[in-house]
Order: sequence, then structure tokens, then C-alpha cells
Amino acid sequence: MEEAEGSGTPAQPHHNRFPPNVVGGLWIIASAIAFTAMMTLVKFLGNDYPAAVQSTYRQMASLVMMAPIIIHDPRGALASRRPGLIILTMALSTLGLVLSLYSYQLLPFANANALSFSRILWLVPLAALVLRERIGWMRGGAALTGFIGVTIMLEPSQGFHLGIGELAALAASLMAAIVIICMKTLMREHKLATIMAWSATVGFLFSAIPALFVWRWPSLVDFLLLAIMGVLGVATQASYIKGVSIGEAAAIVPLDYSRLLMAAAIGWLLFDEVPSSSTLIGGAVVIGSTLILSWYEVRTYRAAEAIVAAQE
Repeated sequence: MEEAEGSGTPAQPHHNRFPPNVVGGLWIIASAIAFTAMMTLVKFLGNDYPAAVQSTYRQMASLVMMAPIIIHDPRGALASRRPGLIILTMALSTLGLVLSLYSYQLLPFANANALSFSRILWLVPLAALVLRERIGWMRGGAALTGFIGVTIMLEPSQGFHLGIGELAALAASLMAAIVIICMKTLMREHKLATIMAWSATVGFLFSAIPALFVWRWPSLVDFLLLAIMGVLGVATQASYIKGVSIGEAAAIVPLDYSRLLMAAAIGWLLFDEVPSSSTLIGGAVVIGSTLILSWYEVRTYRAAEAIVAAQE
């Protein structure tokens, strides 16, 4: 359940049809769909465009979409009492994006996608320490079980290879975990539009500077694909921020595991990557942990609503 602003305790549940963690989870799933589509285009474009260039196009799309709001009221759109935290968050987010794109260029689609979930190991303890969210054995167990599913998909019996691609994916995951925590904190004092405005401006600057050293102009078709990739990136970020602002990070982020199955399907259909038995078993573990967690959140929310109703 959503935390009360400025406190470490859950807010009183409202008499809504759906619990906050369920609504937040749906936004996370929407983010997973947009992310998978974006990374499919990254994989399709291959190494023709360096990660910094692809990141710049993604940020450029965000800047174009946010331009009307920023131009209409620049002071209001960028109003913040914590500009330092916002700039740091956007810097880490941009660096994480570049590293993530780079890992998808170097690694098989399913491998890069699976490694990105290592952020769960960082997110759950960070949510407890920084946000003071109550983890509990069910949420912690679901996150751990989901990560075990990811580990199975990586086929540890074949040995782990930590090359540049793997290290880039792991570093991007750490940055993503920190960014999620920062976003959760910022959303207590900022509107989504303000976060997106800062992300568009600061993110574009952080991406464009390194991109200038490896820049190449795209063909018309590639430009359209890069533009679509950028729009999908904006949709991914907006949906994710909305999700974690509504629900508790430790409770809803495991739903992002759904893109494991999306990646396996895309890899099979578009890139001739036939899912192995480890992928199927690991995917089943992930789905099971996600379904159990969703059932637990709905049950907990309804029990809290019943208590509040009885007290009124």
C-alpha cells in the first residue's frame, strides 16, 4: 500500500475498487511491454548506432514530447526544492540507460534481459532502508524466488561468464535500483510531469555530450525506428514512475519479471533464439512468484479495508 507523504508508515487505504499495489502493478506491466518493444528495436538496429547515440535519440523523443509543457511554463515545469537530487537521479538514469543499451547490443536478447533483473537484489534492501517500506517474508520471498528463476534461466551449471556485456548489464541494474528509490522519494514532492521535464532536459544533455564523439546520421528508415524507440523509452519511464509512485516498490517491482517471457517470445520469433529448458523452468518460477505476490497483495488490502470499515 502507498506510503503517507513524509512518513514511513503506509497510508490508510481508500475505498477504491482496486488496491494501490494492483494499480501500480498494472503500470509496471505496461512499462515492461514498452521496454521489451524498445529493446527489440535496439537489437534490430544492432551495432550500427553506438549506445550513446541510441540513448540520445531516446532522450530527444522525450524532450520533443515534453517541449510544449516546458515552453508554456518553464519555471513551473522545472520547479523543485530538491534540484540536486533530481540532477543526480537523471545522471544515474542516463548512465544506466547507456549501459543497458550497450549490454543488449553485446549479449543475446534473453541473456541481457535476464541480467537486468539483478537489480531486485539491490531494490528490496534499499526500499527497506531508505523508504522504510515493510518487506515481510512474503514480499521478500517473492523477490528472492523471482531472482532464483532468473538465475535458472542463466544456466549456472554451464558456468557464469562475466564479460564486458555482462558487467555493463549488472552495472545498469545497480543504477536502476538506485534510480527507482530516488524516484519514489521525488514523487512525494513532485508531479510526474515535473520529473519527466527534468528527465527530458538533463537526460538529453548527459546523453548528447558523449554521443558527439561517436555520432552518425541515420537513414530515413533508421531515423523512424530510432524515433519510435525514443517514444517507447518515454512510455517505459513514465509507466514505471507512475507504478512505483502508486504502489510500494518492493511489492510491485517483481511484476516486471513478466518481460522475461516477452523477451523469450521475441527472441524466438524475431531472432531465432529458441528458449531452452532452463528458460522455460525459470520462467515458470517467475510467473508463480508473481501470481502468489499479487494474490497476497489483494488479500492484504481487502483485509485492511475491512478493518477500516469496521471502525467507521
